[in-house]
Amino acid sequence: MKKRQLHLFNLILVTFFFFSGCTENVLDNQSISSPKNQISGTVKLNQRENAEGIYVWLEGLDIGQRTDENGEFKIEIPPFILQEYHTGLTGVFNLYYYSANFNLESTKLFFRNGSLTSHQDVISVDGELLKPQIVLQNLRIKTLVVPESVSSAEVVQGELRRESIVVILKVTLQALLGPVTVKFPTAVGNLISPVIFRNVNTDEVVILESRIAGLSVEDFLTLRDGPVSRFLIIELQSHQLPKGEYEVIPYLLINQSLPEGLLESLGENVEELGPNYLKMPILRETGRFVLTD
Repeated sequence: MKKRQLHLFNLILVTFFFFSGCTENVLDNQSISSPKNQISGTVKLNQRENAEGIYVWLEGLDIGQRTDENGEFKIEIPPFILQEYHTGLTGVFNLYYYSANFNLESTKLFFRNGSLTSHQDVISVDGELLKPQIVLQNLRIKTLVVPESVSSAEVVQGELRRESIVVILKVTLQALLGPVTVKFPTAVGNLISPVIFRNVNTDEVVILESRIAGLSVEDFLTLRDGPVSRFLIIELQSHQLPKGEYEVIPYLLINQSLPEGLLESLGENVEELGPNYLKMPILRETGRFVLTD
């Protein structure tokens, strides 16, 4: 009977310490308290004001969060018993700030037994970065759509007259901090010069073929000085695109060395043509197109 009472007392005691939010980590009195065991901060960009969409990823725990419209983020660190192998993260690990057309930056953070240690010169005892992290844009991606709007009736009438309604997408790329290599494929599988239309209200994705106008027809572009433009001509057909407002996105990949596991943490096949490609953080100046009634 006494053993059962002692066991119950120990169980209550453990539960109390787990949920009470005690001010010290019993495994390490230099760690941030468990209720504040999180990482937060602000990201700022050198070339634009809106820092929304930068992917902040913590290696070791393989967890990440995108910045909001103010460039702010917050990453909750799971209790050590929920971390891999249930041993708790210990060591020095990088917090990465990633967008495919920006330089990859990082902050070194120290962990012990699954918790942030408080004696760091880059982060407060509350887990907040002491100063904003600035990331530098190395590639500008700007798209322009002409015309910006077409009615579905025009498309149907054009088909009846056997005349195509044409939408032109101008894609301008410019290296900002030195040479950048971009894969801008002229074909992906059976699709010629594919262009992604993302419905801004439903996130529905439609991929249309195009043909290239102008001289820039290589699959790989090495950008150095000055902007390079490619014109993609899309012939609309009435059955292809539902009515709506679309973000028009060129499919391209930027050559960049990344830490193992970062891309995989974004989801499967994020580098392949398809809806998952839009999970890759790329900050574009994107043109829009509206197909009306």
